[in-house]
Amino acid sequence: NLKNYNEKDIIHIRDIENKRYWSFYNKDLIKILKMSIENNEDKFPRPICAKNPYTNQLFTIPNLYKIFSNIINLKLPLSLYLYYKYNFNKQMMLKYHWDYFIKISNCNYVKNLEYEDFMYELKHYLEVLLNVKDYDWKKIMKSNKLNYIFQDIIIKLNLYETENIDIRELKKELLFLIKKNNFSRTIVKL
Repeated sequence: NLKNYNEKDIIHIRDIENKRYWSFYNKDLIKILKMSIENNEDKFPRPICAKNPYTNQLFTIPNLYKIFSNIINLKLPLSLYLYYKYNFNKQMMLKYHWDYFIKISNCNYVKNLEYEDFMYELKHYLEVLLNVKDYDWKKIMKSNKLNYIFQDIIIKLNLYETENIDIRELKKELLFLIKKNNFSRTIVKL
């Protein structure tokens, strides 16, 4: 209910086709725009045009200028500033800021993985980078904090080729996380 918000935080958008106005809380519009611009497919940026959630129609260029004239002085994600800077031209924005959007896409990709997919990614990196004696997969699988523990390292591993990150440092970080969280293999002496 928009009545709970200060009127200066409400943006009214004219819908010429339907001959009416739509009202939005400014932070809701920021979320809609951010989700559209930071959209990704399999770790790659695929920005899409934002839609009016009431009509499911694309916001027009005049709508976007109206929105940005009301939000540009707020604290916005960099992706929105770039979208505005390039006059809502997604191709130009990506052309000059591909590395930034690859990072955002990878972060969003990993954060939105289903549990099984996250486990698959984690297991893949463990198998590729470490020796099987360095970790105990059964202990890892019992943890209910895997995303919290390994999310950042999975993002870095997804980016390491494009970021020129030293894979040896990532291996050290992975081993550190395994040791810190008691996921090391237990050696039993007979």
